[in-house]
Amino acid sequence: MDHIYALAASLFFLNRWNEIRPLQERDRQMARTFALRIIAGQKSNGAWGYKGVVMSPDQEAKLLASLQDGTFKATGTGTYTISNTQFAMLALWGARKHGVPVRDPLLAA
Repeated sequence: MDHIYALAASLFFLNRWNEIRPLQERDRQMARTFALRIIAGQKSNGAWGYKGVVMSPDQEAKLLASLQDGTFKATGTGTYTISNTQFAMLALWGARKHGVPVRDPLLAA
């Protein structure tokens, strides 16, 4: 899954489910993966287009490390949409509950 709408909607669901009943660790990992795919798709202007980025576990770990140490910089290029950006921002806001540092991507937006 690599489309921002689908990733964000899935995160909305997982974030809501977590409020009712805490997610199991494998589901928390899935939420983190979805959030990282969204973050990796952020454009250098802070907005999002239609695509996220599917990454290997090593790439996810590197992205997570850059978010944790404050060195993350969005580098994506291409077109963007306001609606995808809104979906991405709302989904990432909720993803912080799953251990994803979202401050830098949200401030860039």
